[in-house]
Amino acid sequence: MRSTMSFTEKRISMNAVIAFVIGVVLNLGHVIMTGYSFVQKGNVPFAGGVVESYILLFGIFGLLWAVMSLDDEKTNGKYKVSGIILNGISLALSFVVMGLGVVTY
Repeated sequence: MRSTMSFTEKRISMNAVIAFVIGVVLNLGHVIMTGYSFVQKGNVPFAGGVVESYILLFGIFGLLWAVMSLDDEKTNGKYKVSGIILNGISLALSFVVMGLGVVTY
């Protein structure tokens, strides 16, 4: 009797999926904060800076989480690279926003 398990099939890493979701949520947060800034004509209150700080911290956390998911060779790499890219984009946007906030202050 043949086994139904295939040894070439790899499962999806849960850590990579979590890092991917974190990246999507953080980039969505950047879009929302950018829209809010345009609506307020650049007069974003202190809470907006706090939100951007949290986005920066969670971006670092998500990037580290995605890099740590690369170690598992038994899983599919489908979401691993995507999570790294999305969290890297979020970090880059956070540094630009923080830099512009310091320069324009």
